Amino acid sequence: MEDHFIQSVQHDLDTYFGFLARNYGFQRGEIRAEPRAFDDFVAYYHRDEITIRLTRDRSQVFIEFLDSVGQWRDKDILLEELGIDRTRYPTVGGVWTGYDIENQGLDLATHLHLLLDHLYMSGD
Repeated sequence: MEDHFIQSVQHDLDTYFGFLARNYGFQRGEIRAEPRAFDDFVAYYHRDEITIRLTRDRSQVFIEFLDSVGQWRDKDILLEELGIDRTRYPTVGGVWTGYDIENQGLDLATHLHLLLDHLYMSGD
């Protein structure tokens, strides 16, 4: 059961976030999976001084970047600070659809350069 779950998580990561390795040279690191807890997982991607953490919690995916002072910074809050509003995805039944894994993958692919420049080139 757990092996199947790990394979499923790896498939999801390859499908929605495989571009991080293919296009940007990130290496996938540790994956912590919790199949009994709503199929939750935490996965890390690393390149040079950059670390990205992907967390699936109750079917919602959150992306965070480790900044230069060791603080985790939420992708969606960073994008709002940069003028990219959450209205880019609708809210359905009170839940923002931007946290769907496919939307998070697309969003990260679309805005990765902006986020990396903001976090790692601006001196933050």
